Amino acid sequence: MWQFAVHLKDVGYTIGLFGKWLNWPADWSSMPTGFDAWFANGGGDYFSPRFQVRNLQHLGYADGAWQGGSGDYSTSIIGNVSLAWVHSVAQREKPFFAYIAVKAAHEPFTPAPWYTEHWEESWPTREPRPPNWNCSVAARSRHHGCIASAPMLTAEAAAVITGSFQNRWRTLLSLDDLVKDVYTACEDSGVADRTYFVSTSDHGFQLGQLNIPMDKRHVYDWDTRIPLVIRGPGIPGGSRLEQPATLVDLAPTFLSMAGLPKPSTMDGRSLLPLLVDTSKNDSACAQLLPATQRHLRDGRDSSAPWRDSVFFTHFFYTENTKCVANCTSCSAQCHQHDSNCADSIHGLQCWSTLNAHWTQDPTVCTTQCYPTETRDNNFVALRHTPRDGSSSADTLYAEFHHGQLDEHPIDFRTPPNHVEYFDSSTDPWMMHNLHGEAARVDEEKVLQDKLRLWLACKGNECP
Repeated sequence: MWQFAVHLKDVGYTIGLFGKWLNWPADWSSMPTGFDAWFANGGGDYFSPRFQVRNLQHLGYADGAWQGGSGDYSTSIIGNVSLAWVHSVAQREKPFFAYIAVKAAHEPFTPAPWYTEHWEESWPTREPRPPNWNCSVAARSRHHGCIASAPMLTAEAAAVITGSFQNRWRTLLSLDDLVKDVYTACEDSGVADRTYFVSTSDHGFQLGQLNIPMDKRHVYDWDTRIPLVIRGPGIPGGSRLEQPATLVDLAPTFLSMAGLPKPSTMDGRSLLPLLVDTSKNDSACAQLLPATQRHLRDGRDSSAPWRDSVFFTHFFYTENTKCVANCTSCSAQCHQHDSNCADSIHGLQCWSTLNAHWTQDPTVCTTQCYPTETRDNNFVALRHTPRDGSSSADTLYAEFHHGQLDEHPIDFRTPPNHVEYFDSSTDPWMMHNLHGEAARVDEEKVLQDKLRLWLACKGNECP
């Protein structure tokens, strides 16, 4: 994805990254090609965060490691640095790109101290509990791996889920502050009306669905569907798009916003032709940068019909088990440090993550345990969303393989160990696996063939 930064740099953009940069070398000491400013870590902790810094001397940060104190809250530190940088570069004539990524709302869901007890009266008091929340073993019998065998949620597990749901909301309040302040900074600098603001996440989340207390990693909509909110020149306020897209589409979109075509080897497609219809809205086109106008009118990103399905894949990484009872080390000061307490005030409703690679505290929470995933959770999947007027169903088709990539290659071209197939229009909570049902055999074969095309394609070969 980050190939786009090099292309933006080539046409004069100043580019900075602030916050989480996943899967980069452990010392975080070097910037990837294309970036001008760097204040990054791998996610780190909410309190006493540590970052690697490059090229921010003008803001008072020397190159090298920056270590926050016990009272420093990660989201606020990232916000303060990124805001100062935006103010400094917005005064120049050159365009800029700021990538701002906070840890929130990643576990352990620790809100800022000033938001620890905050809750609006209009907010729900507990997480949504759809039909697949704490559903029976029989209802999960045709699902894969740990989902089919997960125990029922106990009262302790339910309390952890509800407390985590509330603290996830509270951690996002600081992110809301950051988003507002970034926009205000651009407004104050006079560049807001010619700037695109893009807000999204890297995954969904589960809170009791199919009896997994928390986490992600699965193929279902509540794990894979994420928000994408875009504001900027030429985009009608309040508009909503139904076309399926993924994070892979962001890099081509960023290039398109700068008036650049994507390289033929880059996956994904630009969303900008969907957001800005220059053929029907001359005033929208007039708001765009001249290079962007030319790029859209040239039609290089919009000549083909938009896709009706998206492909995604996942490889099992490690055993990951959430245990919710027999906790011994939570304290009433949870809100002052990173801690697995769903009740941050009283130090109650704790959990531990146990797996083969790490534990937050092996002495805490060793009973009432729920596996998050197992080695059965390697999958390739096709999420099909029919276009207007199409008679095809709104479906999820997934093939699962057993194994661990670190130990042995997983070849998704071979026959799967398990298949799941859901009609989301009639079964939105994905409880009834249609795989092998006679009435669906032909439809399933179409999805199988399409999945194979997605699995083999790359760059411009993909829809």
